[in-house]
Amino acid sequence: MPIRDLIPSWRNRKPVAAERQESNPFMRLQAEINSIFNSFFDDFALQPFQGETSGFTPCTDIRETDKEYIVECELPGLDEKDVEIDLNSDVLTLHGEKKAFNEEKRGEYHCIERMTGRFERHLPLPADVDREKITAAFNKGVLQIRLPKQADVRSASKRILIQNK
Repeated sequence: MPIRDLIPSWRNRKPVAAERQESNPFMRLQAEINSIFNSFFDDFALQPFQGETSGFTPCTDIRETDKEYIVECELPGLDEKDVEIDLNSDVLTLHGEKKAFNEEKRGEYHCIERMTGRFERHLPLPADVDREKITAAFNKGVLQIRLPKQADVRSASKRILIQNK
């Protein structure tokens, strides 16, 4: 037997049969990974004229002081009337809709663009928030919600010491 018959050659290798690919768990895993990578960009607006029709998620900052929690939500291009704030049990819900209409005419050129986007953001509230004193203000596209803390609520956490027997 010649030595070259013992050395694998990629040039002479035949493709793996389809039925062998399906029975091989590594080939199935490879096919699933390929499918995940191929569908990765399906949710992004990469197609022409797709725009912002599917919605958006506003950037939200939350900070805590000794007396209150402060939530700031960036909503550029929205007005106060476009935003609603609801309090249900222990969840603060911000939701609204952004609508934009732009029309441009120059000579024979006429362009109309319409964009809409809905958003909804759920924020679970800590136990020490005084729900009766929550306030909100809207200024230059930034929604600020102040959540004052109750003074008489005790901390819900407690350290338990472990004893040796």
